[in-house]
Amino acid sequence: MLRESRKLQHIQQALKLQSEEIACSLLSEIKLIHNCLPELDLADVVLATRFLNKKIAYPVVINALTGGSQDVVEYNRKLAIIAEQLQIPIAVGSQFSAIENIAMRKSFAIVRELNPNGIVIANIGAHANLKQAEEVVAMINADALQIHLNPAQELIMQEGDRSFRGYLRNIETIVGSLKVPVIVKETGCGIYAEQLSQLLTIGVEYFDVGGCGGTNFLAIEAGRRNVQLEKELLTWGIPTAVSLAQASTMLASRQVLIATGGIKTSMDIVRCLAMGADLTGMAMYFLNSIVQNKDIEDVLTEFRQLMEEVRTIMLLTGAKTSLELRCKQLHISGDLRAWLQTTNIDLAKFTQQRRCGQ
Repeated sequence: MLRESRKLQHIQQALKLQSEEIACSLLSEIKLIHNCLPELDLADVVLATRFLNKKIAYPVVINALTGGSQDVVEYNRKLAIIAEQLQIPIAVGSQFSAIENIAMRKSFAIVRELNPNGIVIANIGAHANLKQAEEVVAMINADALQIHLNPAQELIMQEGDRSFRGYLRNIETIVGSLKVPVIVKETGCGIYAEQLSQLLTIGVEYFDVGGCGGTNFLAIEAGRRNVQLEKELLTWGIPTAVSLAQASTMLASRQVLIATGGIKTSMDIVRCLAMGADLTGMAMYFLNSIVQNKDIEDVLTEFRQLMEEVRTIMLLTGAKTSLELRCKQLHISGDLRAWLQTTNIDLAKFTQQRRCGQ
């Protein structure tokens, strides 16, 4: 099947499967502690931050989902306008289809055309070589490149890859030679400590954990093939909260941590920031709105209201910035606590602060 046709099917399946989502992010097992004496005004709470040497209004990225099909040009157009209006970064979907078929480039180029001064992130798989990485970055004049890791999806995909040798070497070459920063992102199965360590060793400084709990590409591929997967396989991967906790304990202040995978609410966003994330990534939140043909102004209003809820929750913890939020006490329970107890994380210390003061 042509890649461009596959990408449209991915969107259709993702929308179809929303009501069947399996909760595996474990974000709900992170509890924020109420501060009845915050000594803050709501106006004191700051959400604006810096990313890739540019100021952004909110700690949110419109994350990669839509690909190069001509049928999704309108989706990308609206997403680009939303990103430009909200002053937040946007990552396009995999651009490999546009390497194979020049006609597909318009659906990606439109994102930069409509968002000339914003942060636009290119996207390609870890099988790509340096020349291909440079090509997709140039295609949209990207501020960074997102390299996605998706072996589980590929194995379920009928036409997917079956060999994953050389990925680490490819990433190392691209990180060492590309003129823009490289973000390594999992696509729904998370990154565990050992792989984080490998990526740190080769010079990666930007991570998107992409944990279990968000867009379920295993279910999407099963749906495309009209096959049933066992529940244990459908929930395969590392919960977002686990991957996020491990990354938070391993990354230095100069490195950037993006949390994606099941982030749907204002509370989810604050939980991720409190766990040490610099930014949070959301895809279906925005795609849902444009597929429902909501007016762009309505989407902007709804998102800004979501951010006001984030601001409110932060005030109720006594934090006026996300950096302060990392220094606030957390309560961790259930399966998340059990997961972390099997790692080398000092749970008592971690619940008190995470990347605090960085």
